[in-house]
Amino acid sequence: MNQGEFGKGEKRCSAGDEETLTLEITKKPKLENEDFLKDITVDEQHKSEDLSSESPKQRFKKMAVLLSYSGKGYLGMQRNPGVKTIEEDLFQAMYKTGLILQAHIDRPQQINFQRAARTDKGVSAVRQIVSLKLPVTEKPDGIVEKINNHLPPQIRVISIKRTTKGFNSKISCDARTYAYMLPTFAFTPPEVLTKEDYTIPSENIKKLNDLLALYKGTHNYHNFTSGSVKHR
Repeated sequence: MNQGEFGKGEKRCSAGDEETLTLEITKKPKLENEDFLKDITVDEQHKSEDLSSESPKQRFKKMAVLLSYSGKGYLGMQRNPGVKTIEEDLFQAMYKTGLILQAHIDRPQQINFQRAARTDKGVSAVRQIVSLKLPVTEKPDGIVEKINNHLPPQIRVISIKRTTKGFNSKISCDARTYAYMLPTFAFTPPEVLTKEDYTIPSENIKKLNDLLALYKGTHNYHNFTSGSVKHR
């Protein structure tokens, strides 16, 4: 355990056939909801279970978090220890706000964390949804600003809402829309010199669409959808 991050030590004790790891939380770093993070016991055999049963004070409820971000400078959405990712910054902001522990960052399954979709290196998202369990310390909308205070400007939590217990942002997602952008001068012939006011001719756009149409497949991906959308 890193002594300077969130604990001053650990002790193990046996209770029958079960082994319990007790974390003694110190005052460093200073968290905004420290009273919700003291004397937390995690049963190693049930650490992926519902954490709301740990203590009457730690009532964890399933939440949906809507966020937007610019992926420039990031190596994707999904957390990958040792590299800069969107999830890493989001987790760290929630940790500094006092909503989660370092153990939750290391093992997101403890709080049932799931993302609606993954984005690759440099890819941005206008509307991304993640689901996870957070302690019920106040109204969900009240913690949005607190999280954003610990996030870089290119990542913003837009809203947080309570959901049903079984909500899973990945499974519940019924559509994903991707947009690809590139400068139009990329489609000009090499001999054509472009300026700042260059506009691609309409006939070039038609040629491009005709070319891209050749890559359209015929495989039906209906089984990978929720089945609620009619496919044409």
